[in-house]
Amino acid sequence: MNAAVYRIRRAAALAALGCRAVVTLAVTRASARRSPAALLAIAATLAVSLLATASAFATTGVYWGATIGTQFTGREAPWDMSAVTAFSQRDAGGKAPSLVSWGSSFYSTASCQGYCSFQQAQYQSVASYGGIPVISWESVDSDSDSAYTDAEIAAGAQDAYITAWAEAAKAWGHPFFLRFDWEMNGSWFPWGVGYNGNTAASYVAMWQHVHNIFTSVGATNVNWVWCPNIDPADGLAPLASLYPGNQYVDWTGLDGYNANTTNWNRQWDSFATLFGSTYATITGSIAPSKPMMLGEVASTESGGSKAQWIAAMLDVLPSQFPDIHAFLWYDVNTVGTGGYSDWPIESSASAQGAFTSGIASSTYESNHYASLTSPIPVPGAATTTTSTTLPKASTAASAARTEPSVGVAAVGPAITAAQKKRAKTGRHKSRKRTRRTRRTRRASWGRVVCAQVSSTRRHPAARRHGRPAKRSSDLVCRARARARSS
Repeated sequence: MNAAVYRIRRAAALAALGCRAVVTLAVTRASARRSPAALLAIAATLAVSLLATASAFATTGVYWGATIGTQFTGREAPWDMSAVTAFSQRDAGGKAPSLVSWGSSFYSTASCQGYCSFQQAQYQSVASYGGIPVISWESVDSDSDSAYTDAEIAAGAQDAYITAWAEAAKAWGHPFFLRFDWEMNGSWFPWGVGYNGNTAASYVAMWQHVHNIFTSVGATNVNWVWCPNIDPADGLAPLASLYPGNQYVDWTGLDGYNANTTNWNRQWDSFATLFGSTYATITGSIAPSKPMMLGEVASTESGGSKAQWIAAMLDVLPSQFPDIHAFLWYDVNTVGTGGYSDWPIESSASAQGAFTSGIASSTYESNHYASLTSPIPVPGAATTTTSTTLPKASTAASAARTEPSVGVAAVGPAITAAQKKRAKTGRHKSRKRTRRTRRTRRASWGRVVCAQVSSTRRHPAARRHGRPAKRSSDLVCRARARARSS
């Protein structure tokens, strides 16, 4: 779906929501007047609004998938695609995901014996499965986080490597999501604002420079995902200053985790509370024409019902967050804040049941994207093939292959001792709506906000979790933690 069509459908959806709001007020007034004619007119208007809503959303859906750990087969996906099969059978009632996610660094002696090249075999395994690859590519030397700065990359220090990687991506030819240098609004990654002397301007310059290299070699199958961290406390770097521009971004994104810990005054929060304010900022003013992806999302069992949290998330995504058209659950046993490592869905039978029930909705797309073309459209508008049959664990195409040397990015919740030193305190900014009164008593309707955040309590700017370096079954990209928020 091109940007123009997407904007039209989004506008139709918001108009329908606005229409329902008008009807609600009108019903209240008509009931007070007890006018049968007015109530009949309102009923007709409501029917039209519902049809408009159905039309706006009928042809769109949500891609879904996960970053899958070693708990199923001893190896991660996509090096072992039978892990995807096991994930879908245990956590999704056998429904196959449409996305498979993993990570890679620029350089790693331990994992890649140097620069980490484009590993075509992994991308092909996902595409053959009928899924869409999502690669989290980080511009770091995992041997030394201070090896690169954003300004150095923007000035061309890594052009030879980036060009070779882009050319290999073009040669493969199939579409995939490139989630490049995510969570840049925090200072816990080497490319983030405040780390290594990086600024918002140097980050944007780096992003644009790397994107321009891909454009110059004709790698149009690469779909760029700009993915900051949620910021419900409004204490991280301002997102508007970090946005590279519409011509450099295909999808926006958000990362966020629900945890319960007294260390950072974090308490159990609903999905809508955690994501609502940052979602509204991005879709309202920064990139209203772009579809959004959740690059990382998960919840702990501690502090509330994880099953209810999952059920609510899957329920509100299509209704309250209509611009989110993809999400990736972080299904990895990574130890985080408070010692939690229960991010995977299979942490409890109730969580598995809730996810299985919610993901069964036709809104959530399965693996029928083997012949997808680029740019990757909002799901439902793509030209697709029939759903690929789930491979059996014993016959999965990649099960017998040797896992290649590839850098594994540190994806997931994280914290270090330096985090406390850098943490700032933020407050939710209350949003007030003004009412206008005219003699004619007409209601003045503004922009419809699909998700609102009501919490006003203080908590740390970064809302952090602990994350040691992500480890694959056979490879270790780095064995120390980084600080980040969730």
